[in-house]
Order: sequence, then structure tokens, then C-alpha cells
Amino acid sequence: MKKRVYIFIIIALASGWFGKGIDMILTDQPPGQSLGSLMWLIIPFITALILTLVHKSDWKSMGFKPRIKGNLKWYMVSFLVYPVIAAILLIVGISVGVVDITKFELSGFMSTLLLWFVANFFRTILEEGPWRGFLTERLIKLNINDWVIYLITGLVWSTWHIPYYLFFYNTSNAWGMIISSYILLLCWSVLFTEMYRITRSIWPCVLLHATLNAIQYSMLGDNLILSKKWDLLLSPTGGILACVLCLGAGLIVRQYRIKKDARN
Repeated sequence: MKKRVYIFIIIALASGWFGKGIDMILTDQPPGQSLGSLMWLIIPFITALILTLVHKSDWKSMGFKPRIKGNLKWYMVSFLVYPVIAAILLIVGISVGVVDITKFELSGFMSTLLLWFVANFFRTILEEGPWRGFLTERLIKLNINDWVIYLITGLVWSTWHIPYYLFFYNTSNAWGMIISSYILLLCWSVLFTEMYRITRSIWPCVLLHATLNAIQYSMLGDNLILSKKWDLLLSPTGGILACVLCLGAGLIVRQYRIKKDARN
């Protein structure tokens, strides 16, 4: 199992660089929608499937079963936790006068939110399958300490994003986003890991991930304008308060899961 984990990590981290190599050969492609970016996204998922199919006994532990019975409340938590965090950030920002809502238009915002949610729901299956259903599950089976699991999954998840910010995402601040992604994803890793562990299904994590991304992308537009001076503290896309609240939510779920395991 350790060998399979090592193989997965190596291939997953190489996927973006392989994708960049493809794009260097196929130069006439639309920005952000190249074959290389697709390879970056799907190779970890395909690798996880192949490594699981080689050992058929592992298939049931990939987390594809919804397991809704007994876990409906965790699906609700997955759907609501980031909207609550975003609402807290918004209330704080409005209270101190650093969020401009004069251009906010509810129907437009909700339409954008729904579109981003649908688009991200299918995309995040390709992330949560390998990161939670394969990597996290195998680390749990190896009896690795909780904090080490958070660290490993967070670091691998963050490092996998490096080629994305460098080559596939149109930004002039790639290294700034790479550095901030390490902090952000290490904090998120606790919540995502615990949502998977308490349900043993990737679907609450998919729901959490899609909702989180949809809210972040919707709030990046002109609907809600945050003062640049407060961006580091209150930004819903990676501000300090968002990280603290996500980490806190993950630790609360962890305590609930530990108590549940003790009762069983």
C-alpha cells in the first residue's frame, strides 16, 4: 500500500508538468482550456482508479458510495458550512465599512452562483476522488497520525496546484497565489479530511468543494467589493479569517468523529 501511495503522489505531482509539455507542442490552444490543463486535472483521478483496480479489494474503499443513510446531516453541513463562513466575513466587512455592496444585485449573483456550482460539482469529483477517496483513505489504512494525514494531503494537494498557477491560470501573481494556496489548502485539508472520515464517502467533500468554489468565484466579481487594505484578513478566497474559520470547522468535526468512534 505504501508503494501505491508513493506511485500516486509522484504521478499526480508530475501531471501538471506533463500537461505543460503537451501545451509546448500544441501551441494553438485557447487559454485556460488547453489539453495540458485537462491532463493536469484528470491524471490523478485516472491514476487513483488504475491503482485501485489493480487491487480490486480496494474498490469499495474509494468512497464512491454516497452513504446518505445516517449521514444526511453531514451532507447538510457540507452544503452550508462555507456559506456560513462567507456570511460571517460579509457581515464583519459591512460592519467595519470595508465591503462595498452598492453594486450588489441578488438575482445576478444567484445566477452566477448556480452556474459556478454546477460547473464545479463535476470538476471537483476529479479532485475529491483521488485526494480523499484514494490518498486519504490509504493513509488512514496505514494508521498514520491524524495531523500527519492533514499535512501530507494538504502538501500534496497544494504542490499539485503549482503548475496550474504557473501555466494554466491567467494571473500576474502566480507565486503569490502558490504561497497562499499552501496556507489555504493546509487549513482546508482538516475539514475535507474529517468530512470524508466521518462519512467514508467523497460526495460530502464534492458538495463542500463545489459550494466553496462557487461562492469564491461569485464573490470575485463586482457584486461585492472588498477594500484592498482588508483583503488579507477578510477575503473569502483565502483571507486569514476564512482560513481560521475553515480550520475551526474541521477541528469541530474531528472532535465529533473521535467521540463517535469511541462510542462504537
